[in-house]
Amino acid sequence: VVADRIDLYQLHQPNLNVREEEILLALDKLVRAGKVREIGASNHQSWHMAKNIYLARSMGVKHYVTAQ
Repeated sequence: VVADRIDLYQLHQPNLNVREEEILLALDKLVRAGKVREIGASNHQSWHMAKNIYLARSMGVKHYVTAQ
């Protein structure tokens, strides 16, 4: 069976060289295209995760649903 989409796409390191808005927009585009079901992150500090969720909600895009 070939997978049609990725169930969980995890970012494993924060990229401080790219604006968070750009990352969220790119991930949201993958979700809206049906290529990714959910997004998550690992190795992000709790303040970074909280900021991300707030920013994503204010932008109206998908936010991280998992933290590892």
